[in-house]
Amino acid sequence: MNALTVPNGVAVALFGIALSAAFCDIHWTKKNCIILAVSSAAMLLMQALITYKGSWMAMQEAYPLTTHLPLAIILSVLSGKWLWPTISVLAAYLCCQLRRWVALLVIAMVPGIDWLQPAVEMVVTLPLLAVLLRYVAPAARSFARYPRSMQLLFGVVPLAGYLFDYVTRIYTDLLAQGNQAAVEFMPFVCSVAYIVFVLRVSAEERTRGQLEQTRNNLKLQVGQAVREIEALRTSQQRLPPRPAPPSAIHLRLHRERQGRAGTGVHPKHLLRDRGQQGDDLLRERGCEPHLLVLCRPGGELRCAAQHSGSYPAAYLGG
Repeated sequence: MNALTVPNGVAVALFGIALSAAFCDIHWTKKNCIILAVSSAAMLLMQALITYKGSWMAMQEAYPLTTHLPLAIILSVLSGKWLWPTISVLAAYLCCQLRRWVALLVIAMVPGIDWLQPAVEMVVTLPLLAVLLRYVAPAARSFARYPRSMQLLFGVVPLAGYLFDYVTRIYTDLLAQGNQAAVEFMPFVCSVAYIVFVLRVSAEERTRGQLEQTRNNLKLQVGQAVREIEALRTSQQRLPPRPAPPSAIHLRLHRERQGRAGTGVHPKHLLRDRGQQGDDLLRERGCEPHLLVLCRPGGELRCAAQHSGSYPAAYLGG
């Protein structure tokens, strides 16, 4: 522990809190931002109190209870979900390893300086956080709308890395001792995660292919139905108009007779107009003008032949 250890601890805590919140699908209103800020200050205060009363190692051992668990609870309350905020905290902890690996790379090139590792970690914190917020956070945030099975698959590696780090490095020194199980644990987890990922992606692709085939079949059926409807509509438009029944013709002539009779038209003119209108109307309907209803002055109705007198006249009682 040196003079930069505590500032580096504060930097990594803020790094993890900001990244965990960015991974969650939360609407960041002013109220939610204030809640997160106050909670972060309380967690940092708890870490400082444990470090002051105990030691830096005691603070690291209590870190899951003083930081990770409260952060997961707060994000769950703000988002209304519990699974993805927990995975977000684990994923952010895994991303904190990027700072350490950059510092270890620098130490490998410039060995023998104790304060170099925390200094490098502090320097790369803000640039690394900006890159992750810009490119990684939107993609990770979209997982909040995925099914739980997909979320669990995404959280396997962060959970394994979290447990591995605390079990082999914080609570014990199995990794430092070169324990074979500890050394081979993460490669084993990566292998299992890769196999599960391949199986999952293969199943998703098969399901997607079936859905695509079903969609294409439905599209073909809908297109065929539309073409049949258009053909039926076209054939109906080409049909000739339906002729009116004889009763409609007689009804029209009868109404016209009543209308003209009330206007004082002379019976001879009415007889002449009636014959002409009857012939025209019957010809429009595609019929021959065989019979015409006539009105006599005395109110009697008779049927007169219209074709050169070839049909006898019949008198109807009035």
